[in-house]
Amino acid sequence: MIAAVNLVIIDHAVPTAYDIRNAPFSAVFRTLNGTAASLSALHETLRRMEAETRTALRLNDQNRERRVCAVQDATDELLEDFAHEYDTLKGDAESLLSAAEIAMNDILDPHFHRMQPQYFSAAMQKPYNTANVCAEALIARMQKALSAIQAGAKKIKNAFLLPDAAGLIGSFSPDFRKSLYTPILDAYAHMRRCAEAIENAPAFTEKTARARAVCTRKTRQIEAECTNRRAEILQKLKADTEAAITRTNAVLCTPPSAAIFAENAGHATLSLGTLRIALPSGKMFTAPLTCTKLDCSVLFLTDNTAPHALFCSLALDLLKSDPAAVVHLADPAHCGNAYKDVFAAFTPSGRAEIWCSAQDFTRGIEALCRAAAENTPNSMHYVFIENMEQNIPEQTLEDLIRLMRANTCVRVLVSVRKAISLPHGFQQKFPTLVQNAACCTAKNDGIYISEDVFTVPPEDLPARRAAALSAVTAQVKKAAVLPLNARLPHAEGWQKKSSEAGIFLPIGQSDVTRQSVTLAFTEEKPYALVIGDVNSGKSALLHTVALQIFANYTPGEVKLAIADFKEGAEFALYGASRLPAVEAVVENDDPDCAASFLRYYVSELHRRQTCFTALSAETGRLIRKYETYRAVQRETGALSEILPRILLMIDEYQSLFEGNTETAALLSELVRKGRTYGVHLIMASQRGVSESARNTFTAELKDHFSTRLVFRCPPAAARRLFSDRAVDTGRENTGIAAAVLLKTGHALLNDEAGQTERATVSVQCFYAGDDLIGRMCSLLPRVNGTGETAWLRYNAASRAAPSALLHGEVTFGDSVCLHKDRAASDADSLKDDGLVSFTPNGTHILCTGSDLRVPASVLCSAARFAEQEGLSLHIFCAESHPLLRLCPETATVYTTLAAQREALSRQLREGQNRAVNVFLEMSAEKEFTQPLGTLRPSADAALLKNAVAHSRLSVVFERRCKIVRSELPQLLALAPTHITAVGDSENLRAALPDTARITATAFDVPQKDSIHAYYCNRDTEKWGKIVLFQPFSPCQGHLFKSP
Repeated sequence: MIAAVNLVIIDHAVPTAYDIRNAPFSAVFRTLNGTAASLSALHETLRRMEAETRTALRLNDQNRERRVCAVQDATDELLEDFAHEYDTLKGDAESLLSAAEIAMNDILDPHFHRMQPQYFSAAMQKPYNTANVCAEALIARMQKALSAIQAGAKKIKNAFLLPDAAGLIGSFSPDFRKSLYTPILDAYAHMRRCAEAIENAPAFTEKTARARAVCTRKTRQIEAECTNRRAEILQKLKADTEAAITRTNAVLCTPPSAAIFAENAGHATLSLGTLRIALPSGKMFTAPLTCTKLDCSVLFLTDNTAPHALFCSLALDLLKSDPAAVVHLADPAHCGNAYKDVFAAFTPSGRAEIWCSAQDFTRGIEALCRAAAENTPNSMHYVFIENMEQNIPEQTLEDLIRLMRANTCVRVLVSVRKAISLPHGFQQKFPTLVQNAACCTAKNDGIYISEDVFTVPPEDLPARRAAALSAVTAQVKKAAVLPLNARLPHAEGWQKKSSEAGIFLPIGQSDVTRQSVTLAFTEEKPYALVIGDVNSGKSALLHTVALQIFANYTPGEVKLAIADFKEGAEFALYGASRLPAVEAVVENDDPDCAASFLRYYVSELHRRQTCFTALSAETGRLIRKYETYRAVQRETGALSEILPRILLMIDEYQSLFEGNTETAALLSELVRKGRTYGVHLIMASQRGVSESARNTFTAELKDHFSTRLVFRCPPAAARRLFSDRAVDTGRENTGIAAAVLLKTGHALLNDEAGQTERATVSVQCFYAGDDLIGRMCSLLPRVNGTGETAWLRYNAASRAAPSALLHGEVTFGDSVCLHKDRAASDADSLKDDGLVSFTPNGTHILCTGSDLRVPASVLCSAARFAEQEGLSLHIFCAESHPLLRLCPETATVYTTLAAQREALSRQLREGQNRAVNVFLEMSAEKEFTQPLGTLRPSADAALLKNAVAHSRLSVVFERRCKIVRSELPQLLALAPTHITAVGDSENLRAALPDTARITATAFDVPQKDSIHAYYCNRDTEKWGKIVLFQPFSPCQGHLFKSP
């Protein structure tokens, strides 16, 4: 369900992405339902977990209260027991004291009562050990003391004497009474002390305190346990909530990037409004909702208002995105007025139809039923019906259901109000209608899935109408265009063709038979010429040829080389993409560059001739042409070099031949020999043969091109390619007059040199759009790998030196021309192989010119060479020389005459040939000069000459070559390699060999962003043009100080 849609739902954040990948409406609708169901289930789960948590918390609180009350009750009961026990003992003590007092009051001896206070006070002064004695023991003591008091009282009673008798006895024995009274009062005093000890007993206080402490501890323990339990319950709620959200996200396939949502909104074709999702956190996620197509009929259930804005928006998007879409808007209830303002402009093109009456609706539905029965794929029809009960005649409902059930080339979008009662006929067939459509609820002109998932309709309807109208206008103009996309081979046929017999490319369809038309490059028909006015389709044809080659042939079967002389406007992407099938893309219209393109492939002919000879010698077979070479390779399994066919594609070829005789000679050799070695040409221009007397493309060259394509052009131009009178009919060639009436993208193809009528085919060429070209250029390097395309750009700026350069070579910059330098380094130290480089083998470099960027770039190249080879770099110049600011940090600079002499002498003494010397305008030091006519050079001049001769590399810079010839002639023989700035023709003539013939072009004007120079080797007379590297390369920036 969620394969097409990804949704992020986080309880504490807004979703970061909602991803619809090529999802049609049905998939989006199912996904929205799934999303709503998942969110509803999540809400229900969260509500259930919240209720369970509340119950658990309530039970936890009840359990805490119950346990705390139980501890409190137990403590209170224990304290009551303690109090009762205390009161009982205290009562027992009081009872015993009362009994003792009664026993003492029963003593009738008055003397006892008279002496009682005195004896009792004395008894109370006696020590009684009541401390640390339990209450029960004290009671026992009191009981024992009471017994003693009662016994003493009885004894006194039994021994009672009259006062006189007692006095008499007392006179003889003074302690007689005291011995009777004292034990009683001592026992009573002991009882009083015991009673006091019982009343003030600390044991009862301690027991009470201990009981209360235990109660407090138990209460705190219960509180802590319940608090922890509460935290556990809340933590479980949090974990369960996160787990539920995680499960929901897992179901909804969380995407990795928020950027995908905006990207999909930009690529999808149909807008369903603004999606809104109510998240569990209370936040609202808002984003545009789109789908790729309507792949089913849709039934919208509404409350009272029809989804008019949604219908209009969908219809406009369909018209804008699908050239085959036709919308039918049913509005008999309002006579079509509900749609006229929006769609009236679309009706003349036939892309929109408003059914204003029941008759219109009936006729329209019947026509759609016939189209659905035929299942013609030419167009898709979309029927929009608001308020079905008002706008559908009941008798057409069965046809409408049939269209929805067929679901072929018709889609029906219909709305029904839920609040009304349908007529009987509608009620009977409504369930069938529901079964054949995707049913959803429409509310407030949006799609309503649930309270959590719904859409809001687009608000920019006027802007969408304007965009759709513009798109439909453009679609009408391009209705006749045949896109190349559908004509490319499928995966099983991709790059499966062999080029052994030739190159065969489908380029279009016949205007008459609609059959495919093939452009062939074979031995019999090796070359093609294309002409046509501006914007007639020539360049589009060349793109079709290129893409068909890429799609049908591997790079090992066919190679393509492109020369574009329209300032690099058309084929720059092929050069930038480094396609393996593209050998070269030449955009520079410099005459030397243009000639080098042809010269390169003339040399390729010579190289292939060598390959033919080698294979013939190896196999003993006679090989005279390319087809035989391939057949011998296939039959014998010889391991000779595989030679793919090469197609040279030249756009605006007339630029090649304006005042350039060399290019005509090179082309002549190519067209004479190319078919033999598998090299073919297709050339395009506005006119076949120029009227200019300076143009060297002659009729004789034109006659080599047997295949000719004429796009829209005047009859005079067509007459240059097609014969006035067809040889097979003997009448005027009809193609000449027809050429001026050709539509854009249409051409007349004749593969018999325009001589016959029968070979002329009117063809509508395939069109390769920019999107297809871009996708192919992106795909091919992944399929075939990255190639080594030579890309000579128009007005190319100087670039930074590459980080990886060949060791042992001084690399100066990019060649302006297409070269494959095969000279040995020991034969020619200067090499032009795309990059212009110099191999120091005993010769050195002379740099001249007034553009100081040239010596600056050469200085940087020498510095890179010194760093790569581990050599020391020495700079010799005046202290004020402007190039000093470019000196590398590792270089040693000598600005005084004495320092220069000492450094040169030291190099000669060491003799290790480990120095790279740069001499900047040494002619300013007269001691080092050797003017012409001098019989004997000075010691310093000889020193300079010897130092240059014995260094690994020396670079000598002077602003003018004449100065070197007149002041430093001893260095000319040592430095035959010259790098000379443009902008001074006199200096160039002095620097370049006498055989060089320079024609002033845009290259010879100094440019702001590019450093132009000429190179030459005076010994071999090799010379050419170069775009030097930037003096301050980002790759080597660490070597140089900032200027």
